[in-house]
Amino acid sequence: MTSSLADNQWPHGYYRAATDLPESAGWGPRRRIIVTAGLHQVGYNPAPYFSVTSEIVNTRCKPDSPNYVQGGGSNHEDIARYFPELVPVIALHLADNEGVPMHAVANAVYWAGLGRYKDTSDGKPLPDFAILARHLRISQADAVALVRDAGGDVARFSAAVEAMRPRWAKEALDAARLIDQLREGREGQ
Repeated sequence: MTSSLADNQWPHGYYRAATDLPESAGWGPRRRIIVTAGLHQVGYNPAPYFSVTSEIVNTRCKPDSPNYVQGGGSNHEDIARYFPELVPVIALHLADNEGVPMHAVANAVYWAGLGRYKDTSDGKPLPDFAILARHLRISQADAVALVRDAGGDVARFSAAVEAMRPRWAKEALDAARLIDQLREGREGQ
């Protein structure tokens, strides 16, 4: 059994599923959410990345109608609500095939408030431990401890972030296996 998803080895496909939305979802009557989850490779990217996206469609329209697609994208709140089995994969959205979050260290340094910027573009002060925790896929308490333990030393903080790679790789492998299990379950129906 492969122990990682290195070297762009992704022989798997996408998991796609759909469910009708209740009117209480706020999208209007006769709407359906279609979700796609998997590793996505864009030609210029050096490695594939996890992607979990949705389309909200109007089932009263034909697929070629300009009114068919009503919304979508990385609508993770709705995806998690209607496809809770995908929550572990949603956590890896935009992480590479080894589970490494996008710009792992640079974004972590920013959200930890250890970079040159001391507030966000909308004026909120940094650090933002909730976003840092989500980015690194750790608890908020662990995010606070990570920043505290670094003592303002960016190199020490960066090394601690880099040390998360084995856990991220395991999470990526688990997510890939989950996607495969979900696909196999749908194919068996």
